Amino acid sequence: MESVYREGFNYKWVQEQWEKNQYHKVQDLFDRPYDQSAGPSKIPAASLEIPVEEFGQVESVRLLVHHGICRILWKSGIAIEVFIDPEQPVGWFKIEGTGKDNEIKLIPPPYTLEAGSSSGNKVTGGHDLRRLGYTAGRLGRIQILCLLPNGSSNR
Repeated sequence: MESVYREGFNYKWVQEQWEKNQYHKVQDLFDRPYDQSAGPSKIPAASLEIPVEEFGQVESVRLLVHHGICRILWKSGIAIEVFIDPEQPVGWFKIEGTGKDNEIKLIPPPYTLEAGSSSGNKVTGGHDLRRLGYTAGRLGRIQILCLLPNGSSNR
């Protein structure tokens, strides 16, 4: 997508168009290109979904923004700790106290939603990932074996 940057256009110019009841000029210059282009600036890769409903009631949540760590503790004794690296595009998570295998789902981005399920919003709808024309990926099931510090595993 081409840059929508234009020399001489700033917030004051936008405000003036609003005051003159000519905001359509702003939309023509800056909104329409997003409606016409299928390319978003960032394409999501996927998300991880951890079913926590069965863990029970949450006892506490600690978010240490400076360290990139979040720890959630349930009254059942189950805990999840998430760490996001501040300099690299990676993160880790640890689940403790479940006593059983947990199914963690990889959720692909909605490249191929049902027809007509877009939000209908001209701005966000213009970035609907379906417009990219990608086919839906196939997901399979794999089993992950975790080795614990004491040498045992999750099996």
